[in-house]
Amino acid sequence: MLHIACDFCETSPRRWVCALLCLVLTLLLPLPLHAQANVLQQGERVPFEICLQNPTWTRPTEEEQRETVWRDPRYASAGEEALKTHPRWVENFVLYGGGARDEGLLLEWGGFWKGDEHIERRQGGLCQERQYAVSVGRQIEIWLKYHHVLRIQRLEKTYVLVVEPRARGFEVVDFVRAEGEPLVFIFVTPEGKELRRITLRFTPRWTETYTTGPELPPPAELPTTGAGPRRPLTGWAGTLLAMGSTFIVLGVIAARLKRTQL
Repeated sequence: MLHIACDFCETSPRRWVCALLCLVLTLLLPLPLHAQANVLQQGERVPFEICLQNPTWTRPTEEEQRETVWRDPRYASAGEEALKTHPRWVENFVLYGGGARDEGLLLEWGGFWKGDEHIERRQGGLCQERQYAVSVGRQIEIWLKYHHVLRIQRLEKTYVLVVEPRARGFEVVDFVRAEGEPLVFIFVTPEGKELRRITLRFTPRWTETYTTGPELPPPAELPTTGAGPRRPLTGWAGTLLAMGSTFIVLGVIAARLKRTQL
């Protein structure tokens, strides 16, 4: 419903104020809780394949990464500080852009080089020509640290990936890409907790936007059984909560516009 409020900006006498507010709200407000449920319940199941995996992998320490990658003369122009904050290193869910060069950078900058002799590579299917298929836009490939993909659902251009935390290991999943942009990838636990969201745009250039706050540290051990985290509200409760939040947003916009007109 936020887009309805933003459409109002076209007829507002203070268009630039209204547009600025809508931009800020679009960036800051999380997707309503029921939207994830809509994708999971109404979206189509997306087949995927695990093309690479190393179930024993652990992230290198900063010292190991510094000695092996950050001080490598090939990356001197990038600079150590930039490499330390690059999404390939700090994020647990990383999009791959296709091509042999980008995969080489991802392996090294992301720390996947550690224990590379234990990487299991699958052939055939979506994995057969994955580098080329991703580079020309036929497939999406995501590298996941400390998480295992249970299922993927898609509703239009939004994907929800249900992932299970793991104590160690990484895996690389490939699936067919939807048409259009931007594409949104939402990573949630089986209990419905959102871990991360990536918005991907292809024009005018490849751009990834990560939201939902800082990453949680990888688990020291697998979650214990018993009472898990509280599930988000879904169904009528989630819908009412989302509608209430939307009306608050509309009220804020209306109040700001009224003040600017006085």
